[in-house]
Amino acid sequence: MRRHPLVLLLLGAALAAPISATAGPSCPGSQEQVFGGPVLTYALSGHDTTGCSPPCYLLGPGFKLDWSLLGGELEVYQSASTGITMVKGSDAYDVLGVPVGTPVSVVATFTVHHIVEGNVNGCADPDCAAWVDAQIQHGAGVVDQSHTSSPSPSHATYTDVLTLPLTIVAGHPETISWTLAGRHLAQGSGYTDSIGDIAFANVPRWAQVYSCWFDPTGPTPARPTTWGRLKSIYR
Repeated sequence: MRRHPLVLLLLGAALAAPISATAGPSCPGSQEQVFGGPVLTYALSGHDTTGCSPPCYLLGPGFKLDWSLLGGELEVYQSASTGITMVKGSDAYDVLGVPVGTPVSVVATFTVHHIVEGNVNGCADPDCAAWVDAQIQHGAGVVDQSHTSSPSPSHATYTDVLTLPLTIVAGHPETISWTLAGRHLAQGSGYTDSIGDIAFANVPRWAQVYSCWFDPTGPTPARPTTWGRLKSIYR
């Protein structure tokens, strides 16, 4: 899994934490799906499942699901499959640094980079295109951005910054889900690779957003960022 500067700024100290921390009572489960198969739920802070070593398209269908809520990053890689390959990472976030019951308005931010190879052997048929999707969900609020690549040229890259404003009342964690998915529209030799970075913007200086995976007696917070910092990093 590649690390981006934003993750290091937001969650630098968290990267040393174990990827499979034990779930607390308030931690929601996260989900995985491979090639349109059953959706599996994991009570973990992260998981690394690899079906082959990229570039998998040389060997036929393959996949790599690598996500860490502690590290603030998700990756979904799939090749040569028409079934959806997906990760939905869910976490419950609270706010410390303010009295319990204080409402704090923040912006959940999901910066996603997609690489799509519709068909590396060349194909002019529209069915050779590939599809990628990214989503943030909080309750009934959903922000979704998808792309369908054209078969010619088959190579495409996309960068999206998804934002979802919400209010967290201190002492009452809010569950947020971050999803990445990819598939091909017809069997072929291409692949999709999507990486998403989790952040929170507009957090007051005196407050900190915490994952349910952290121990409040000795936590590492999800540090706030600003729109200016986001623009400077991803300019």
